Amino acid sequence: MRTLHKNIRLEADARRVLLVHGSPRRLNEYLFEDRPLSGFQRRAASSNAEAIAFGHTHKPYAKTVEGVMFVNDGSVGNRRTWIGAPVTRFARMAPYRFGESSTTCTPPAAAIRATDLPHEFAFDIESGGAPRSGRRM
Repeated sequence: MRTLHKNIRLEADARRVLLVHGSPRRLNEYLFEDRPLSGFQRRAASSNAEAIAFGHTHKPYAKTVEGVMFVNDGSVGNRRTWIGAPVTRFARMAPYRFGESSTTCTPPAAAIRATDLPHEFAFDIESGGAPRSGRRM
């Protein structure tokens, strides 16, 4: 671990992304989801990033604080997180496409409309769950 980079900074989709193991502050710091908001606020303010991906706790979650998305990518193959059977958890940070066509993936709303699922589910994705206000599907 001592020979690895303490962090990796990159730009993806015109957004500044910071990759760290524990936290932007320390390699071995645990950023549990229930940490006080003030701790996330301090790390957001000093990160110079719009997204921070980290691990160390092996428990996946995502939250946005002060405009910075914090993504704990979980664990791939760590036995401490297995409950009964091996489970792999990871995060894939990629653009979320609502309705436009894509050569790499089917937009989620279009994929839902191509199935027998209620089209209201597609509308919920497109609108972010905004009230339907009598709109028929």
